[in-house]
Amino acid sequence: MSDSKKKPLPAAPSDLRIAVTIGLAMLETLLFSGLFYGVVSLVPVLNDRGVYGHLCAPNVTAGANATARCSAARDQITLAFTITQVVTPFGNVASGFILDRWGFRVVKTIAAALFGLGSLCFTLVQPGVDWLIFPGTMMLGISGIQVVMSNLQLSTMVKFPFVVASIISGLFDACTMVTSVLVQISRSNVNSFIAFGVYTGLGVLTISLTVALYPGKYNRLQLDSGLAPQTISLSSLRGHKSKKEAQQQQDPRTTESSVVSEEASDAIEEKQLRCPAIQFLLTTDFFLMILWMICNNLRLNYFFGFLNPYVDLITDVDKDLVEHYATMFGYFFLTSPLVSLLPGLLLDLQKRFIPTLRQNNHRSYKLNTVTTLTLTALIGAISCLMMLPNSTGILIPTFVAISVFRAFMYSTLGNYCISVFKPENFGIVYTGIICSAAPFMFLTVPLINWMQDSRNPDTINYIFAGLTCVSLIHPLVLLLRNIRPTGGHQVQPVVVNKADF
Repeated sequence: MSDSKKKPLPAAPSDLRIAVTIGLAMLETLLFSGLFYGVVSLVPVLNDRGVYGHLCAPNVTAGANATARCSAARDQITLAFTITQVVTPFGNVASGFILDRWGFRVVKTIAAALFGLGSLCFTLVQPGVDWLIFPGTMMLGISGIQVVMSNLQLSTMVKFPFVVASIISGLFDACTMVTSVLVQISRSNVNSFIAFGVYTGLGVLTISLTVALYPGKYNRLQLDSGLAPQTISLSSLRGHKSKKEAQQQQDPRTTESSVVSEEASDAIEEKQLRCPAIQFLLTTDFFLMILWMICNNLRLNYFFGFLNPYVDLITDVDKDLVEHYATMFGYFFLTSPLVSLLPGLLLDLQKRFIPTLRQNNHRSYKLNTVTTLTLTALIGAISCLMMLPNSTGILIPTFVAISVFRAFMYSTLGNYCISVFKPENFGIVYTGIICSAAPFMFLTVPLINWMQDSRNPDTINYIFAGLTCVSLIHPLVLLLRNIRPTGGHQVQPVVVNKADF
């Protein structure tokens, strides 16, 4: 077999094309990925339109004055948000499979369609078609995770992958404030139907541009520290000729047999790289990450749910203060893109300056994640203990701690999936972790009710401080299992996860 018959290596896209694609991906993440999580902020606009107005008292009509008096309409909108929270994680398991099986462009095309339809539902919703809220929130929820999940994979195309992944995670948090901007626009002289229509068109256009400019399959490029593409042999990744290759050039008679041998070796590598995703779902790395996510995400969701009742408790039901602190907490999401840089910078700097972590093997990738996993859990525990004084003076420092905690948690989740699992299995692993942790979030409801009935939040804060400390089991196991000597700097496959139980 001659060299001409070998499959040619894919041409690397230009740096400019990669930069423009990632720039568009960040823009769409900031403006169009997290709209669902801010749907509750749209309640005033929907009430102004008279949505579910038939559930209100007969003397309440559409208009600004109806907002505060019609709790039944607000409850229906909240119900749509709650149902979407349950349905979205399971719907995105299919999205993860599609991403792994058919790639970036297919998922992005589906995301553009779902976003357009979901946002269009909010554009057209009015009395008589109130039910459009339910499919609208579900489509926005699924499309948002699709956008973030696919954009996270773009981070493998650049020199500082963890920084880019962290920025994308932070922009997803900041997107929740877009609904507040839409509310302000709708409350001005701009018709709300026009505002939502323009927003819908811009979202579909931006996502479509990202699809058009996408430079190719995400696993053609590698992490700067050595993630091996499927079509490139290990010897070509080293960037120099081995002694055996030099001998082949001197002795033409051995060329054909050596080419066959090299192709056989590459076939073995490719077969190993294409191992079934189910093997990754049956590893301790995957299940320990689920435990870590459950503990920390439960603490985060509890804080979101109990914030207003907690402020009620410590301010003797001062509605003005409750609204003031709730609004102030929302502004902290604007800092998420900057705060999310911290775990990404930490991971990239560790990988470049700590000798043990510079090695090109799976063990070093796991060890690199121990720091951010540990810091996230500790910040979560500290945020619980900060609330023990039960006074308004601790709310602002707690908001800071929770903002950092949330940014670290989602940034660490994305970076862990990128580091420990293969890019071609990222979708199913990422959505699998989110979906597995989602059912436990229902525990926040009885816990909040318990706090309100007992009027003593200290006990629950202690419980959550202990729960976040339980998540430290994950980084501890990673450290103990991978800290042993690696036996030199021999190049090994980056990921060799196989079912280990």
